Amino acid sequence: MNEILEQKLIDLDIPGAVVELTPEEADMLGLIIEDAISEEDALKAMYDEVEDE
Repeated sequence: MNEILEQKLIDLDIPGAVVELTPEEADMLGLIIEDAISEEDALKAMYDEVEDE
């Protein structure tokens, strides 16, 4: 782990601190969960009917 990421993790213990992570840092920490639907499901969904309210 690099020094910048280590400092960000330390900063997380500061109440009220806002710590921004890059997508790469979040991935290294296992914070990103891939939950996108498959391409096939996305193509099928474009034909779903939407009811007007």
